Amino acid sequence: MLALFFKIDTIAFGGGMVVIAIMEQEFVQKRQQLPAEEFLHAVGLAEILGSFAPNAAFFLGYRRYGLVGALVCVAAFYNDRHLSLIFILTLDNSQQITPQFFRNTI
Repeated sequence: MLALFFKIDTIAFGGGMVVIAIMEQEFVQKRQQLPAEEFLHAVGLAEILGSFAPNAAFFLGYRRYGLVGALVCVAAFYNDRHLSLIFILTLDNSQQITPQFFRNTI
């Protein structure tokens, strides 16, 4: 599941609705790990709580593996963005990557 969330975050351009559509395709249609109705309820609850794509990732991780799974799924969902940013910045030698840099980006 961790690798799947890395994949989703890497290929999903266009915002939360794109991520939700990919999650639905992967978890409901392909892997059949969740009934469609339960997924729709999870997305509805996630929308109410705010940033709905990470909240849906939290729900899916929690549903399969409990609290630890939820935290790992959210970390994987966000971590890929930071790894991509670090890679791009290492190509640009003018930007110094320091602990202060990380405090400003998070």
